[in-house]
Amino acid sequence: WFGQKSSEMLKSLAPRLRSSPSGVRVRSLSSVSGQDITDHAQASNRTHEVFNQVPVLEGFNFFEADLTLQDCCKLWADSNFQTVLGNWGSVLGSAQMQSAAFQANRFTPEFKPFDSRGNRVDEVEYHPAYHYLIAQGIKHRVPSYAWANQGKQGAFVTRAALQTMYNGVEPGVNCPLTMTFACVPTLKKQDSIAESWLPKVTSDVYDHQMAPVASKQGALVGMSMTEKQGGSDVRANTTVATPINSTQGGELYSLKGHKWFTSAPMCDGFLTLAKTEVTQPGSREGALSCFLVPRVLPDGTKNSGFQIQRLKNKLGDRSNASSEVSLFGAALSCQFFVWLTCTMSQVEYHGALGFLIGSEGKGVANIMDMVTLTRLDCALGSNGLMRSALMSAAHHASNRNAWGQTLIEQPAMTAVLADLECEVSASTWMVMRTAQSFEDARSGDPQALAFNRIVTAITKYFVTKRCTPVVVEAMECHGGNGFVEEHIMPRLFRQSPLNSIWEGSGNVICMDVLRAMRKDDATVGAVFQEVDSVQGLDASYDRFVADLKDSLMGAAREGNEGLQANARHLIDRLALAIQGAVLLRNCPDTLLVQHWMSTHIRGEFATHFGTGTGGSQSDRLHLARRAVPLKVRE
Repeated sequence: WFGQKSSEMLKSLAPRLRSSPSGVRVRSLSSVSGQDITDHAQASNRTHEVFNQVPVLEGFNFFEADLTLQDCCKLWADSNFQTVLGNWGSVLGSAQMQSAAFQANRFTPEFKPFDSRGNRVDEVEYHPAYHYLIAQGIKHRVPSYAWANQGKQGAFVTRAALQTMYNGVEPGVNCPLTMTFACVPTLKKQDSIAESWLPKVTSDVYDHQMAPVASKQGALVGMSMTEKQGGSDVRANTTVATPINSTQGGELYSLKGHKWFTSAPMCDGFLTLAKTEVTQPGSREGALSCFLVPRVLPDGTKNSGFQIQRLKNKLGDRSNASSEVSLFGAALSCQFFVWLTCTMSQVEYHGALGFLIGSEGKGVANIMDMVTLTRLDCALGSNGLMRSALMSAAHHASNRNAWGQTLIEQPAMTAVLADLECEVSASTWMVMRTAQSFEDARSGDPQALAFNRIVTAITKYFVTKRCTPVVVEAMECHGGNGFVEEHIMPRLFRQSPLNSIWEGSGNVICMDVLRAMRKDDATVGAVFQEVDSVQGLDASYDRFVADLKDSLMGAAREGNEGLQANARHLIDRLALAIQGAVLLRNCPDTLLVQHWMSTHIRGEFATHFGTGTGGSQSDRLHLARRAVPLKVRE
């Protein structure tokens, strides 16, 4: 009816339209077809053509795009690194992997405390993208490469490269992968546990079914340490463990208490700390002991004493669940440990069952090897985030035009990207040198052990602190495009502060460095052996190191209070000294080394990126183009 009436109305207007003013051409309505009307509507809806927009960054090789990581691996990684890291880099740069990362963060984990019949199940459901991401990580041996190739020179460094690259794509799933990697030295302290668990945690198969670990193809292990009242001060923990029997592996205990942050609650087991009574000669009453809490007991029943209270609503790391749990002291529940690892949660132990690792009262010592490895992964994670953010910024700047030039060619932007490339490359050299120190420490050499002990803490502190400023500057390089949720930058930004908080925030790490220096003079000696090895290569660097030594001596004379007050300043400078030594000795790009020296050593440490004044525009453009991920560097 409407069409008919409209047609009649238009025909009635035809005579008046034909007599329109001179110069206006009017077609006869009888000659206007439906296609004419459609074409006109489509044309009038096209207000513009889309151009000068940057193509999506996908379909590239993450390893081949990172020139600095390649240089590090040529020096320290094992003989298979080109194949292993090249294959993994291709997967990480694929459209499928990038899409899965976005989906896993959009569709976040959901806590299911009960099933449809009202039975308590304490489970967390993940989007299929999460399972795909974690399966890929396990398949490519992100958590297990070092252990599967133990004894092979460079395997630890190759594994570090696998880890840092993965964090640039999806850091959330790396939480359970890091814990699984880091748990191995602690599990080895209890032979009966190691025998059944190590083959599963070093597997390349992702098996997420809820079943006893003996019947699974692979397993994940989490960590459950902090409580409401203590945080990093784990000696303030109040969770109590009471012995039951010793028929299954290590001695069996019932745990009662709570845990404030339990990450990755769907892991197969969790390492935790609880206070034990005096049941063994030489143990201290109330001393912390280390336990492995399985999610499913060896007989196939659930560890029912473990109850998840809620999932944390976190700033970042959203693909990964974090929870609070309760442990009720009756029958040991392994779900408590599940919450502690991958997802952050509040957990209570209601008689959750756990197996003692090592001796009573040695919990902190038994778990410190795991903590040291997780601190390494914090630094590797932040390094991966920075590299990913810089790749995206450089990709944008090399594909976006303004005022007749690509952004990357414009001196102000060139200066920013050059400074960012030097910052991220120095970070990469530092984290990979730290990973290599674990290789050196295997020899048992006291000097190598001392250096590994202190450089891990310094690297964790410094690199994780530099992450957020780098990511923020890289986001700004994109303009408004980098501030929308369809882009990777908001996800990287939300993630950027995490690693400086996890496994000891800044002050905690600084106090740990100071304790190491007071406890063992060899740690300070090991650092200066590292930096003195490049003496004479750069006069300004030599002066910087001499001033640093004087500052350390002066701070020591001020006593403990003065040393703590100046801790961050001193450790910043120790970190810069280590970075400078590694760059001077190993980096093949002399322009990068000299630019870094000008911005970090020869003058005041620059407040903002893009303020470095050394070198020419062509030098800075060389550095900026190093960061471009696709083959347009030339």
